[in-house]
Amino acid sequence: MEEDFPTDIGLDELLAMLSHELRTPLTTILGWSRVLRARTFNEDTCRRALEAIERNALAQVQIIDDLLAVSEVITGKVRLNLRPLDLVTLIRDAITVARPALDARTIRVEATLDPAAAAFVGDPDRLQRAVANVLATAAMVAPAGGCIEVRLQRARGHPQIAVRVAGESSGRGGLGLAIARRIVEKHGGNVQAEIAGGSAAFVVTLPARLASEAA
Repeated sequence: MEEDFPTDIGLDELLAMLSHELRTPLTTILGWSRVLRARTFNEDTCRRALEAIERNALAQVQIIDDLLAVSEVITGKVRLNLRPLDLVTLIRDAITVARPALDARTIRVEATLDPAAAAFVGDPDRLQRAVANVLATAAMVAPAGGCIEVRLQRARGHPQIAVRVAGESSGRGGLGLAIARRIVEKHGGNVQAEIAGGSAAFVVTLPARLASEAA
């Protein structure tokens, strides 16, 4: 079935999303901080604690970055700086940005990126954020230790970025996916999210017109 993710975020929904997304990394940071304060740990435990604290602190930074984008999403004042870009490079950079969310659940990424679908005219910073948010959402619903497949292809002339979760999936998207969808819509594209048979797929379709302008 297709899961309906919100594009317009109201205040109540925003607060609920923030409460959920802030609580998880903060709980992890507090838990490992208490372990370190107890001073009854070996070197391996210390390493794991520091890695977990750093990873979840980076997740907090991502949430703060999303907060800075929320006002633009709510008011519809997302401004685009359009210029030619390479979607292959953009997706690889987005994977790097989403790495803390992926590593937190020990998820590997398998990317198949068609260079023939790479030329596009768009806002590279905004689109990178959108793709990174889609990847982070996929990491949220993927089973721990699982795999996310990322594919860049052309579908009827449209550049298409498909993010698929292999294995049983659970949960739904949050603030990051809502922001991603809004950014893509401002480019004239759309984001579809589907959950069926225990798997999940997020498909970003960009307009053929902007792809042809970049060719």
